[in-house]
Formats: sequence, structure tokens, C-alpha cells
Amino acid sequence: MITRRIALGLSAALLPLAGAHAELPEGPIRFIVPFPPGGPGDVAARVLSPKLSERLRRTVVVENRSGAGGVVGIDAVAKSAPDGRTLGFATVGGLAIAPGLMTMPFDPMRDLAYVSRIAAIPELLVVNPSLRVRSLAEFLDHARKNPGKLNIASSGNGSIPHLAIEMLKMQAGIEVVHVPYRGVAPALTDLVGGQVQAMIADVSAFIAPVTQGSLRAIALAAAERLPQLPDVPTTAEAGLADYEVSNWYGLIMPGATPAAIVAQVNAAMVATLQEPAMIRALSELGATAGASTPEAFRTFTQAETARWGSVAKASGARMD
Repeated sequence: MITRRIALGLSAALLPLAGAHAELPEGPIRFIVPFPPGGPGDVAARVLSPKLSERLRRTVVVENRSGAGGVVGIDAVAKSAPDGRTLGFATVGGLAIAPGLMTMPFDPMRDLAYVSRIAAIPELLVVNPSLRVRSLAEFLDHARKNPGKLNIASSGNGSIPHLAIEMLKMQAGIEVVHVPYRGVAPALTDLVGGQVQAMIADVSAFIAPVTQGSLRAIALAAAERLPQLPDVPTTAEAGLADYEVSNWYGLIMPGATPAAIVAQVNAAMVATLQEPAMIRALSELGATAGASTPEAFRTFTQAETARWGSVAKASGARMD
């Protein structure tokens, strides 16, 4: 006769096995994007969702949940049922920067399943052409000669562009005024209009205005130049070594999602990011596609959290 204690022990022992054989449920999957429609992250997610639908054989529906630099949307993922019906589009801001700036409503390591990295997109420093600087050296020289008078816009307090500005201030020894906006679009409008003199953001936001001549690109915070902007030097080429800043995208799920389901979604993402058409589509956004294992994505996020936590602490940056 099997006692209740033995039965409970057997049930507990079988739980990992059940998880190992779990499969995606039938029906649609919501893909939570922690930004408003139209931004670089949202565009990338909408490029990916049809391909994920094909490979998972489920309808993947994008759902925008913006706020707090991406934290609101990621929190919605963390608090969703771990049944395979919820995916999340995560970026460095909501996963790795926010913990250094605010009390998190969830534990990033405990409450999320890390599925795969998606892509990385470098930050670009641009200026309004009325600012008579054409190189990073001239930009920094102007800032040093005019401390506290140069306004640099970002997409908001606690965003990756904001932390990139703080890192630039510390590494280059300059004093500039950070002007936070609620998103890339209003900041870009004021930059083109001359209300601010400079801006740092994902390179995808600037490809069109730089190509058209309404903005001047100064330096790309990456290891290599971008094919779309071949004449724009990297920060290292321009004389500022070790200043590399990239936004990055990753795929997450609720923390207790069965490992077999995470593996299934990971396989779909890896295959999707190997498609030449997807590589080209992300490249047009200034992003470099790059999938990973769940374990590698988790380890990468931990390292990024430590990196940006130190910048946040040293600069005193805060999130809106």
C-alpha cells in the first residue's frame, strides 16, 4: 500500500519529468513589448513575430505595455502564468539598468526565464548641424570650453541613452546638461528643431535624418562601423577607447515556464535569426542579429547588470 507521504514524494519527483515533456499549448501567444508602438524595439518585435508564428505554429500577437524604461512590460511577463502563452521582448534598460536605479517589482533572476538574446544595436552620438563640430574631438573640446552649456537629449531618465551620456561625461571628463524626453520621437523633433544641440540614441533612430543631412553623426559607440553609415567613425577610431554602448534585445518568458517549452521557443528563435531575410531586416534597423542559449543569455544579463549598476551608482542617475 502506498502511503500519503510516499505518494506526495512520488508526485514531487515526477514534476521535473512533467516539465521536461511539456509542450506549447494550443492557441495564440501574446508577445509583450515594453515600449509604445513605433519605436525601434517595437519595430524589431513586429519584424520577428510573424516568423515566430510560423516556427511555433501558433499566432504570436504583439501587445504593447510601456512605462518605467521597460520595467512595466517586463513585470507583466514576470507575473504571467508560466504556461507558454506569454513571451516578452526585453532590452538592457528594463533588465540590466533598472535594477541599479529603482526598487524592482520583480526579481529579474528569479521571476523570468531567459530564452535567447536577439540582437544588439549600438548607440550613436549626433548633433544639430548648427553646432559647428564635425568630430568627436571637436565635440569634446567644445564641451570642455563651455561647461554646463551643451544640452544632450535622451529618450528618458534611466534609459540606455541616458546612461550612455553619464558614461561619456565620466570617461571624457566633460560637464553637459542631460535633457530627458519621454521617448525618442519628441527628443528627435527638438534636436532637429535646434532646441537641444546633441543626442545619443539607438543608431536606427538616426539613419534617415543623418543620410538626409538634417543631423550630423559624430561617433558610433561600437567596435565596428555600420554599413548604412560607413563614413561615421567608431568612438575608438575617434580617440575615445573603451566607450562602447549598445542597446540589446532578448526574449524572455515567465520564470516558472517548463524547461522544455523554453527550449522549444529558443529553437524557434535561433532558427529565425539564422534566416538571411531576418538578418537583413534587423541590419536595416542598425541591429546585429545574434541568438544564444538560455544559460548564456542569463549570464550575459548578470554581467550587464553589474556593469550598468556601477555607472548608475557613480553618476547618481535616477529613473522617472
